[in-house]
Amino acid sequence: MKHVFAGALAVFAVAVLSGCDWEGVDSDSGVTQRYNWVRFDGTYVSAVDRYLVEDFDVGNSNTTSSAGSSGEPVYSMTVQQAGNNLTMIDNNGGTYSGLISTIASTGGQTIEYPDTTTSMPANGDTMTASFEVEGRSSSGVHVKIVGTLTGTATVTAATATTPSTIRLATRTIRGTWIEANGFTGEVLGTAP
Repeated sequence: MKHVFAGALAVFAVAVLSGCDWEGVDSDSGVTQRYNWVRFDGTYVSAVDRYLVEDFDVGNSNTTSSAGSSGEPVYSMTVQQAGNNLTMIDNNGGTYSGLISTIASTGGQTIEYPDTTTSMPANGDTMTASFEVEGRSSSGVHVKIVGTLTGTATVTAATATTPSTIRLATRTIRGTWIEANGFTGEVLGTAP
């Protein structure tokens, strides 16, 4: 009888665990598809033909630029977005993963799932996504990047057969590069 009960319990546990829908999680710490309606994907490069991650001491164009990371200089960052999940990969192969916490527009909308009951951003609204990612740089140092991704919305209205779409132009990344060893830098770049 013990073996029958243990076998039934094992089958039940497998059935319950295999039925989990991890993309259905709707909390600040879980990965969801709630932000798939606006995309910040792309390769971001320095906005001023210098390093993407620059030393905070470089305050103006008259100052010699210096890298804001303690390892290899970071010239570009590829952003991959899946819902609220972000992965950023720098030009040296360093990978940083995390989440978008909110997306808001200058029109005042903070939208998770646009539908017929929510007001969509207007053409020309600036969309801003707050994010935090962590990982290891190519030199093996633990790094946290905290910042925002922004873009100007171009909205195509919904029709009877197609949903509305939002494309982003003038996309930027701005944030702070924080290494576990105390080194910090400014992240500033644009994506075409």
